Amino acid sequence: MNLNTFSQKQQLALLVWIIFSVMYILFDIYQGFRAGILNQAYLSGKTSTAQALIEKAEDPSCKPFNVYIGEKKVDLINVACLTQSTPK
Repeated sequence: MNLNTFSQKQQLALLVWIIFSVMYILFDIYQGFRAGILNQAYLSGKTSTAQALIEKAEDPSCKPFNVYIGEKKVDLINVACLTQSTPK
């Protein structure tokens, strides 16, 4: 198989095919990398949110705290604070 036996159109078609294939492979690798980074960021955010909630709930002052999502709001308190003995 000699490149000289290919016509110019065939050589151009082969070149376009190679460029397209390389671009497709690079795009696929990029998409996988991007999905991995987004997943890692999501898991990190979820972990830090849960950690912040636990820290607020373990506050020794036993004060309720607010949690917001958009316009929704709830007040939370640690159950251990509710079961403490009441002052006499």
